[in-house]
Amino acid sequence: MPVTPFHLGPGFLVKETISKFFSFRIFLLTQFIIDFEALYFILLNQFPLHRIMHTFLGSSFVAVFCVILGRPICVAITKRWNSMFDRIESFRVKEIEITRTSAVVAALFGCYTHVLLDAIMHSDVIPFYPFMTGNPFLHIVNHETLHKFCIYTGLFGFTLYSIGRIRNEKVKNRLRKFLKIIVVLAGIAVLGLILIMYLIFGRGHSSFDDGPFIGEEYTRKVTGVPSSGLRLNDGLYLEVYNRTDEETPIMVLRDNEGEVKWAKLLTVSNVENFQNASVARVQLMSFNVDYTGYHVKGIAYWTYGGEAANFYLDSQGNLKEFYLSW
Repeated sequence: MPVTPFHLGPGFLVKETISKFFSFRIFLLTQFIIDFEALYFILLNQFPLHRIMHTFLGSSFVAVFCVILGRPICVAITKRWNSMFDRIESFRVKEIEITRTSAVVAALFGCYTHVLLDAIMHSDVIPFYPFMTGNPFLHIVNHETLHKFCIYTGLFGFTLYSIGRIRNEKVKNRLRKFLKIIVVLAGIAVLGLILIMYLIFGRGHSSFDDGPFIGEEYTRKVTGVPSSGLRLNDGLYLEVYNRTDEETPIMVLRDNEGEVKWAKLLTVSNVENFQNASVARVQLMSFNVDYTGYHVKGIAYWTYGGEAANFYLDSQGNLKEFYLSW
């Protein structure tokens, strides 16, 4: 997310839904600790901005820290806060102590939702590192929808909070029960959608992938206008030159001065079971970066029709392999 406050909406909603089992203070702590990593690399102007803390494994260590050391820190800060506003009752925090259960639930929820939300938006987040490279959640919804989700969950949480201040207990309990049912059903639907997207796009190279292909070196001079291209990091530029349908497209990597670093024919016929296959056209679409290099996404038209194309480059921009998937 662009700024940490957007992450708070889902946490506020969960707090008002299961308040006895969720510490909002611990949740806040997880958000600021994880985003401190991105802030640090922003100040240093070093890419990627989202590194080990923005993985499920790395954020798990943040959760452990918040449960073990975050609890006493939050309690101490709360006591200090209440002493500062001793005479202003509305400013005082009523729940001073934090139970272990509420700390664990809030820490895990805070860390894992933070990674998930950032993985949807940012191409440099590798949520399953080191077990899996790439980002299966990238852009499964657009940025506007993601921001609206965070804002609306926060508003829904505020609605539950407001209902809790109704004096008529019978009305209050009925409204809260109704809204909690809606929250649970919506949560199940969102989790189900995420699981479906992961099973379809996030399980590495599935049985629907053809490959790996490695292409072959192209030693002649590359001329003409590229059909598509992507500006990578460090001034690198990846291009594809589509020729006639009978000629294999050429993929080229250039440096920031326009010099060709390498050129390869996107040949597939040099792989067993694909001797009679060929690629006619390729369109590059997007890329994301992980600790092993680049994952470039596109569309390829070949012997078996139009399919998704996934190209994997190392951190220096060298093509390692590519897959064609339907």
